[in-house]
Amino acid sequence: MDSQQEKTPLLSSKTGCKDGVLPRQLAVFQKSMEIELSAATDSNNETRQEHTLSNVEAFMHLAKGSIGTGILFLSFALKLSGLLFGAFGITVLASIAVAAMLALVSCAHALCNRTGRLALDYGHVAYEALLPYSETAACHFRRAVNVFLVITQIGFCCNYVLFIPQHLIAILRACGVSFDGLTRTDLSHIMIGAVTVVLILSSLVRELKDFSFLSTTANIFLVVALCVLWCFTLTHLNLTEPNYGGPVEDLPLIAPAAGWPLFFGTVASTFEIIPVVLPTENKMKHPKAFPRVFLSAMSVVITGTVMTAVFGYMAFGENVQAVLSLNLPLSGSLSWIYTIALLLFVYATYVTFVIEFYILMTIVEPPVIAWATNLQLRKPNVVGYVLRVGTVILIASATILIPQLNLIVPLGGSLGSGVLAFVFPPIIYLLTFRSQLAKRPRAVCVSVIFLCVSLAAFGVISSVVGVYMSVKQIVEFYSHGSGAMPTASPNFVHWNNTV
Repeated sequence: MDSQQEKTPLLSSKTGCKDGVLPRQLAVFQKSMEIELSAATDSNNETRQEHTLSNVEAFMHLAKGSIGTGILFLSFALKLSGLLFGAFGITVLASIAVAAMLALVSCAHALCNRTGRLALDYGHVAYEALLPYSETAACHFRRAVNVFLVITQIGFCCNYVLFIPQHLIAILRACGVSFDGLTRTDLSHIMIGAVTVVLILSSLVRELKDFSFLSTTANIFLVVALCVLWCFTLTHLNLTEPNYGGPVEDLPLIAPAAGWPLFFGTVASTFEIIPVVLPTENKMKHPKAFPRVFLSAMSVVITGTVMTAVFGYMAFGENVQAVLSLNLPLSGSLSWIYTIALLLFVYATYVTFVIEFYILMTIVEPPVIAWATNLQLRKPNVVGYVLRVGTVILIASATILIPQLNLIVPLGGSLGSGVLAFVFPPIIYLLTFRSQLAKRPRAVCVSVIFLCVSLAAFGVISSVVGVYMSVKQIVEFYSHGSGAMPTASPNFVHWNNTV
């Protein structure tokens, strides 16, 4: 590619979108994010991509970007769907999402060739796909994709903000700390407030490289904690004690259909790979090998994810919690190991929040600073800091209003990740390859169109029903009294009003 093409910015005045941001106004955001930290992409500008990743390195980045604390939500998802149906459903949904992301990469390649750009992020793939038909509609499409990316990232962050206090409370109780006189709601609010202060301070850091050491250790700690959890679940699959799940043969293979929409949202909320795919492919030395590498990485991830969900549900059955790690016993001779595992999960989740929040700010902050610059404010960067603090407070407020992971996780998954994984990719694919499909045999063309439309329709229906069921659950939660919150007992988390 010639030098002129190499200098073509991702978002320039040629896009025709009024909310575009000129590179000179955002020099502070021009540095590329480290794929090592699972950072996704800057929605509003592009730096020159360095093709430095080998196939093995790309495999590792994709695997690490796919495995997070979200994997701990899936055992509860099986409770909503049944053991057999849930395991099958996770496999199918994850496989469809993988196919959709590969289609998105194909669209990005085709559109880069047409436009002469080095790389395109998700939002600009949508823009370029629709641009030949309508520039105005293309701008709105790009904004819609970015809105759902923002919703998805906020959903991830809400999950983490609620995850950390719940684990800290369990750890403190295991260490003998008493919270007599405090209701669970009050204690939850206090812990969320304390965690929010730390997250606000972390959100003010603009460079991910400042967290490079923390990210590396977080990856190691997460693997160690998961190994502890796997060892426990694998050795407790047939317990008959009342604190655990009972005999495996008593678990339902297929749960009532009323729980399936929440199952869909919970599974979709774990699709943390969505923002990582395009940046990783852009950085590979051999981009043509990406499909093979991506499929290999996702095969390993899906297998590990399904095994974690199945073994967790088999170990704890109907007592499984919204987050599997809270089922670890915090009394007995090995309680110190499980307590350390919870601490490792907390640390890994904190670092993951920082990364996901950074991705969120790369989408939201540049237009806000550009707006402040256009108003000729004396210190437009101060507006950025205010935005960061306000966003963290907003996220914390959402977790206070929806204080249960089994309520907030499916809501975020249905509203954000489900749309990005199942609705937009097939639409973009049809827009990008419309002319090529017209040249194919009629049967092939009709089959592809039917498949894409069916997938998009499935995503829309599942997301709408999932959001409806999640909101219904939240309303029922408040109608029955929001004082009942999950608390940690020596062996598992149960429901109580006081701590």
